[in-house]
Amino acid sequence: MALIITIFLMLVNISSAERYNGPQSESMTALDVWMLMCMLFVAATLVEYAFMLAIRFGFMTDTKWHFAPHRLRGGKNKAAKSWGVKIARGCDEEALRAKCKKIDRYALFSFLLADGIAVFGFWCSYLSNNEGH
Repeated sequence: MALIITIFLMLVNISSAERYNGPQSESMTALDVWMLMCMLFVAATLVEYAFMLAIRFGFMTDTKWHFAPHRLRGGKNKAAKSWGVKIARGCDEEALRAKCKKIDRYALFSFLLADGIAVFGFWCSYLSNNEGH
């Protein structure tokens, strides 16, 4: 998690340095759009990692701190049932580990697909707007 946060802070630093040192413009430049896309993907990775940590370690009821999804959704354990995770003493450790591995696999492929679509869209937009220059 520290690496993800470090990468996000590095991207924020690069973006602000580019805005300060780069040529002034009234609208967003291509570099601003690119940096925003990068920051959004890193933020999505951070959310996915936090979600997996909540599933993996947050549902253990034998510890003092535990994630209580029924407080978030309004119904008793509605969110936990939709995630397919048991909230009980001595919950199956292997099932939680397998669930996290499955979520991570889906996230990997969906992030790769979304990144490919975003990069393709960015370059198509950038090249179509700069044909005459």
